[in-house]
Amino acid sequence: MWEELSSNREYVYLLKFLTKSSEGAYSMASEKKINASRSLNKLIGKGIIYPEGRGYFFYDPVFEYWIKKNIIG
Repeated sequence: MWEELSSNREYVYLLKFLTKSSEGAYSMASEKKINASRSLNKLIGKGIIYPEGRGYFFYDPVFEYWIKKNIIG
């Protein structure tokens, strides 16, 4: 799954950010100059994340853990 997603830098920034915080994706995206709305909607459409309240969460906690351990370090 990561191989498919990692080819898009916007997805990488958002997924790495969401492993640390469920809120604030739009402010982070504006700092990195990425289109948060489009990327979040695509990740939702792919079944990777879901919105709840003011945040975004991973459907698969194992994938979230894998990103934390293997990508972020």
